[in-house]
Amino acid sequence: MEDTKKRTTEFIRRPHLQTTSQGDSPAFPQGPRVRPSASTNALTEFWQFGGRRILILYLVLAILLYMRSFRQTAVAAAAKHHQQRTPVCKEVYFIRHGEALHNRDAKLFADFYQGRHLSPVYHDAPLTETGVEQARRLRNFIADHYPFTPDLIVSSTLTRAIQTANGAYPEGPRMVATDLCRERIASYASDRRRAISELVREFPHVDFSHVADEIDVHFDTQKEIHPDPYDSEACKSRARRFVDWLLHERPEKKIVVVTHWVFLSHLLRAEDVPDKRVFENAEMRAIKLCRDGGGNSNE
Repeated sequence: MEDTKKRTTEFIRRPHLQTTSQGDSPAFPQGPRVRPSASTNALTEFWQFGGRRILILYLVLAILLYMRSFRQTAVAAAAKHHQQRTPVCKEVYFIRHGEALHNRDAKLFADFYQGRHLSPVYHDAPLTETGVEQARRLRNFIADHYPFTPDLIVSSTLTRAIQTANGAYPEGPRMVATDLCRERIASYASDRRRAISELVREFPHVDFSHVADEIDVHFDTQKEIHPDPYDSEACKSRARRFVDWLLHERPEKKIVVVTHWVFLSHLLRAEDVPDKRVFENAEMRAIKLCRDGGGNSNE
């Protein structure tokens, strides 16, 4: 009797609980039972039998792709590092232009360097008849000593250099003109180039696309005369940039360069070339140029 009262009292105190069929264990009230839908059952079965496997497969795939990407990045970095450390060398065939008008007159007039050299008569001085003949003889020399067709001719943008290249290689190949190998820029009128549009009309076969300025702004604004016109730090720096361009930006292997003696003297010193003899008019010389991984030169 007392047990019955106790249970009744407990039930009244906790009206939200009810006893289960087992007796005294309370349970939450049960609402109407909801049957899972067919789609819910399908998702459950999919997860139990295949979903976990597919998820694992995706994870494995993601890891493999990441490892592949990491490997490719590492290989590319190693290749770049190797390329930077691997020396780049080319044998370049340098030619000094033939005799030009100012070269001839410097021999004829004792006062040439007392002001005559500034005359506009010598503006972008062309070859003399002797210079044209020198270029023709150079063609025969090349046929005997360098009997191959170069992949590219690079010329200074000055007329005498282009004329010499035409005389030495009348059949081509492709010719590119650049200010990088023009003569050292001082006050000589012969070293001021003409407008590009004028040069294109006279030499339509030459590629002038590497020249940025129509008129020769460098002649007036970027003199290369310090500390000395024949030992200019600016000219040596330009010579190094020119060699970098030949070695790293030009894909051609056999390159002929037609340029000027003062620029060449700076290049020989900048690249520490053993043979530093001054180039004569229409002289050709093969020089091996190299860069190591740090961008240093040379042999």
